[in-house]
Order: sequence, then C-alpha cells, then structure tokens
Amino acid sequence: MKKFNDLFQKKLLDAVEKIESRSHAEIIVAIAPRSAPYQYVNLWAGAILTFAVFSFLMFAPIDFGTLYIYAGTLYAFAAGYLAMSGIPALKRAIIGQKKLTDQVELKARAFFQKAGINETGDRIGILIYFSFYEKQVLILPDRGAKKSIPPEELEKLHSEFLKVFSARHSSIAIIESLEESAGFFGKFIPRTNDDMNELPDTLRIMP
Repeated sequence: MKKFNDLFQKKLLDAVEKIESRSHAEIIVAIAPRSAPYQYVNLWAGAILTFAVFSFLMFAPIDFGTLYIYAGTLYAFAAGYLAMSGIPALKRAIIGQKKLTDQVELKARAFFQKAGINETGDRIGILIYFSFYEKQVLILPDRGAKKSIPPEELEKLHSEFLKVFSARHSSIAIIESLEESAGFFGKFIPRTNDDMNELPDTLRIMP
C-alpha cells in the first residue's frame, strides 16, 4: 500500500472536503489490501498437489526410493502453496465471487460500526470502502443517507468507483472518482445552513 503515501492522503482529504463543502453527507474513505487472508485456499492447494505427487511416486512403475518420496511430497506442498499465493486471479476464481463479496461486506460493516459512522446527528455518514485483493468497493450509507439516495443512483456511483481497479494508477483514480462524486452527493444530500463536520475526514488504511 506504498502508493497511498502522505501526498495521496493530502489529496484525498482535499477531495473529501470538496464533497462535504457541497453536501451534508459525512464521507469516510477506507482502503484495505484485502478483506480476509484466505489462507485455507493455499493450504488446500498444497495438500491436493501433495496427494497427487505422493500417489504418483508410490504407484509409478519406477522405484523412486524413500528419500525421493519424502522430499517430493514436501516440495509438492510448498509448490502448491506458493503457486496459489502467486496467482491472485486463480485464487479469486477458486474462492468464488460470493465468498469474496461476503468477506468485503463483513469487514466493511464491522469498520462502519467501529469507526462510529452511525453516530452522526442526522445519520448521514457514508463509508466508501475499497478492498484491493477482491477488487471490490462497498458504499455503506447510514439510515438518513440511504433514504436520500435512490438505490439505482447509488448503484451507478458504485459502478464508477469500481473503475478504480482497472485504472493504471489506482491511487489517482480514487482521488478523481471522489472529486467527481461531489456533485452526486450535493444533489441528493445537499449541504444545510447549520452543517458541521462530525466525523474526521482522514483516510483509514486497514491492516
């Protein structure tokens, strides 16, 4: 997550302030390298390859000897484990889209509660949560914000934010997508005369 350095965080702060200068919404942006470790997939890959290699070494017409069988199974497990770690697209395909989505939503909702985004006076807090391994973004509006934004419009905004993951420079794309959303939030949750900043605008980078 080195690309999300101090300069990026300053630009993101400016982008959030731009949104909140036009909207009553309280925007919180969180970025996670991944929403779950998924280590079980690596372990299963290692175990399956170990079983396949062990079966071959045991039942092949060639006598490989105990040392080769022992070393071969160990190398097979390591190869399966590391191969799954090094091919994210394959690993995501094995995990499945539903599982990835569930993990993103689980972590985002937990953060929503922990960060107190549901504690604004008019319930207009909105979490924009980017999870890079899963290539997913989740927009979580509190009750007041959810009532103000039509679901189909929120889905359009979600589609725009998803473009971040196909951009050449994702950090720049995040800033641009946030700046472009200022009009959106200003339209559906317009700024009020007594508006006050109830939540800190700083970027949250998840572990």
